[in-house]
Amino acid sequence: MQTRFSLVSILTLLLVAPSTHARSVVFPSHCHANESIFLSAKMKYVTKSAKGLSYKDSGKILSLCTDKSKDPVGKLSYRFGGLGKVELERVATNKKPFGTTSRQTGPRMSEELYFFGSGDFSYYIVVAGGMASGVSLVVYKGNQKIVDMFSGNDMDTDYTVPGALTAAAVLVQKKPAHEVD
Repeated sequence: MQTRFSLVSILTLLLVAPSTHARSVVFPSHCHANESIFLSAKMKYVTKSAKGLSYKDSGKILSLCTDKSKDPVGKLSYRFGGLGKVELERVATNKKPFGTTSRQTGPRMSEELYFFGSGDFSYYIVVAGGMASGVSLVVYKGNQKIVDMFSGNDMDTDYTVPGALTAAAVLVQKKPAHEVD
């Protein structure tokens, strides 16, 4: 009887609490031990054709990391590259903030955009919310889109957004220079 009760308990835990287990898994990121993950995503290349969209794994991680776990944060770091191999890093501070805006994309769907420029390049991180999900990375060189990537839709498998930036001084509300779709 003892064994049967234990087996039933184990099966109940496995069936009732899968989301609790998933949230306890460490998601890969470029954030340092003394930083908090605002978001981290496994990025895939997006290809558009007459047949629709297709996705190919890039082996790259996009991370936005904060110096504190809650507002007001003093630093927001963008890091992109293979795990343990950051290819691009940019840091937003209150003296040099990233841009941000939000927009409704449909009923119960919205997007938060975080963006910055570097020379001729403009980088846009788009976080879908509400009934939409996923993280996009769009990069322009001048007015030409040169990178289109998407994480996928599965929270804690394709991406994680455990943080929140509500009134961070490292972000300034402004209109993006490009129409990001």
